[in-house]
Amino acid sequence: MNFKLETWDPADPRWPALWQAVEQLDQVDWMQASYDWHRGSQVFVAADAAGRVGGFLRIVLQDIGLEDDCDPVVFNGETLREAKVLAFGVLPELRGQGIGRALQLYAIQQARALGCYQLRSHSGGESQANHRLKLALGSAISPTLRGADTAGAYFIIPLRLAAEV
Repeated sequence: MNFKLETWDPADPRWPALWQAVEQLDQVDWMQASYDWHRGSQVFVAADAAGRVGGFLRIVLQDIGLEDDCDPVVFNGETLREAKVLAFGVLPELRGQGIGRALQLYAIQQARALGCYQLRSHSGGESQANHRLKLALGSAISPTLRGADTAGAYFIIPLRLAAEV
């Protein structure tokens, strides 16, 4: 599949094709999740010229700390914002072709352009391929316990140096 990376929104006429992939990959809840601390959301899609979706990634923008009921992180007078990956998937028949990696790199590029300090995501222990991808991209890793999942982790990619803030 020759794919192009783009930012889509629900007004895009190709949105139903995206939603089929979202449903197939059981990511509906994460695509619809919305919390008071979210400052925006973007959806990145890998699609071919005919609009067939191969994969997607959704980020939300949020002040670092608020999600965990902490004060926002402020450095040199600036409240630091992160892009957090909430939904991510590549259709099974297209895995191993670089679509997931391309989507992650595109998310990094877009989050940096939006002025985010970092890109953060969580991946459950069952998603070892996702763990390998994030680590190969240079993510820091912080294991975390969620219910019975003892192999899940947060992944963080810094997008700016503190000296730039």
